[in-house]
Amino acid sequence: MSDFQRLPSLESPSKPPGPGRGHLRTLSNLSSDGLMEPDLGCPSQQQLSILPSSHPRDLSHHVGDIEEDAPDPTQTQPRPRSSWRHKFSHPQSFERRAIGRWEAGLRRHWCFVWVSQHAWVVVAIVFLGLVLCAAVPGIQLLLDANAKKSPPAPAASADAAAPPAVALMVVGDWGREGGENQTHCAAAMAAMATKLRIELDTVTRANGSNKGGGYLGVVSTGDNFYPDGIVSLANFSAFHRSFLDVYTAPSMANLTWHAVMGNHDYHGDVNAQVSRQLAQLAAVGNGSRWDALTGGYREFSGAGGRTGRASTVAGSEVGASAGVLGICFVDTNPWVAHYRAHPKKYNMSRLVNGVGKGDGAAAGLWAAWETAELAALERCLHASNATWRIVVGHHPILSYSKHHGSQPELSGVREVIERLGAVAYLNGHDHNLQHVMAAARVAAPGSAAPSAVHYITSGAGSQVRDDVDGSMADAAVAGERAGSLKFAHGTTPGFVVLRATHGVLRITFHSTPTGALLHTEVIPRAGQ
Repeated sequence: MSDFQRLPSLESPSKPPGPGRGHLRTLSNLSSDGLMEPDLGCPSQQQLSILPSSHPRDLSHHVGDIEEDAPDPTQTQPRPRSSWRHKFSHPQSFERRAIGRWEAGLRRHWCFVWVSQHAWVVVAIVFLGLVLCAAVPGIQLLLDANAKKSPPAPAASADAAAPPAVALMVVGDWGREGGENQTHCAAAMAAMATKLRIELDTVTRANGSNKGGGYLGVVSTGDNFYPDGIVSLANFSAFHRSFLDVYTAPSMANLTWHAVMGNHDYHGDVNAQVSRQLAQLAAVGNGSRWDALTGGYREFSGAGGRTGRASTVAGSEVGASAGVLGICFVDTNPWVAHYRAHPKKYNMSRLVNGVGKGDGAAAGLWAAWETAELAALERCLHASNATWRIVVGHHPILSYSKHHGSQPELSGVREVIERLGAVAYLNGHDHNLQHVMAAARVAAPGSAAPSAVHYITSGAGSQVRDDVDGSMADAAVAGERAGSLKFAHGTTPGFVVLRATHGVLRITFHSTPTGALLHTEVIPRAGQ
């Protein structure tokens, strides 16, 4: 007999449970008087009424046309038994407890309630997920196709963020005994030197090189001492007032200045300015802060400082090591016809003995001098093994300034620079900052076309002129393959910074009073 058949009667404890397995009697169980005897083992209507109508154990739908057993009002209802069999087998107790726990559990799971109240959100999320799943393969195919069409980024882009092996600040037309904004520009350069020292992650040694790090120095593009250069070996006052007494910040105190001559320097004694005696006045430790020259080569590398020693432009004297950056310094003053015509003012008799003794003789002598200078520049560029080769002179080859502008007499120098593939030409003379990109030279049949050269003007070390005209029809610019003026600034003093590694050369332009960045040019190494 099943547990349901052995349940005690809830109606009358004196009657035994009726036969049959169900809680309702069938027609075959009718008594002789036609009345259905109550099945004491099944719940009454009163007990059924407490069950939820939707519960699966609701038995009311089984009744049909059969009458339900009526409870006996004369009988006393027994208290429910508390045995484990009663708790887990009695229909009323089991179903009420199960339903209660089920509903309480649902109420505790807030996420189920939220989902049931926001079904449209769930549907939208599912729909979007399906759309994305379908679209991702197509997007990936499109990206793959674009990757095949676009060339990979140059490897130098990663090197651009690396610490520089060589850092050089480039300034020109500065020596005014601290006046006309020279001290302001000096302060901005000192702030930049502090920043560059951090980038190089080293402490500069007294001779300008750096133990365990890169090289930090200064390049001067000429007009170092206004108005008339260094007067003589007996008079170095301008050197003190315009150099030693101005660039005194700790970050600048032991940096070496590599300087070419400007036209104002030729008003004085050029031999005195490039002399060993002047360098000794700026001696620091085993080196000097002053390295002036009328022509020569300097090569710079990373750890260990300069690899090339001071030398002339003769190829046999150029350092053979593969440095990061090599500079050929050129004295552009003797190239200018106006200076040749006034030899007493510009003191050029030391270059050509026949100057001032007859135009015919002088012309022949100058032609021979030019040939020798171009040959020396070619040897310098050929012999340099540095990754980046740069030429520095005082006068501009390409400039859009109205006051001076391009120097047409330097066309031969330009031809050598572009034919031999120097990356840049740095100059002063125009009192502003400019970046001109030369138009590509038409190569001769059978020869390789040189890369375009960056022409950088940095002559804003003190006095400035805001006289750049990008639309100017300058004869040298227009006639000698006009360049593209990429940047110009002439309202405040400023300077240029070169940061170089073997992989990339970065050229930046800065202004006073804080060294704010004005313009940037990043040049990756060819083939990367």
